[in-house]
Amino acid sequence: KLLQILLIAANLKRSDYALWVKVSDLATELQQLPLAAQCLSKALKLDSQNLSLLWKRASIYQELQNWKKAIGSYEQLRQALPDDSSNDYVEVCKELARIYHIQSDDDQAINVLQ
Repeated sequence: KLLQILLIAANLKRSDYALWVKVSDLATELQQLPLAAQCLSKALKLDSQNLSLLWKRASIYQELQNWKKAIGSYEQLRQALPDDSSNDYVEVCKELARIYHIQSDDDQAINVLQ
């Protein structure tokens, strides 16, 4: 019931970034991953440069096997990362390559890793 109450509150107070994140965290804890991803998207509309939220959303889409949205989120994250030699950048590229490989797009997987 707490999740439902928080979701109603977030919808009533649409510009409350912290509330959307809170609802997403609770939804994730309750394994309601589609709702968690939706709430993260709402929070990202309010703070599009939050790399931590981008990463969470990409991971959730990957867990849901929503490959198109996972790729979109990881690509968004890859473009937002400042240095292409950082560990985070390498990890994002690995995840993208893994998804492309799952989708039998090995050319794109190799391209991401280069």
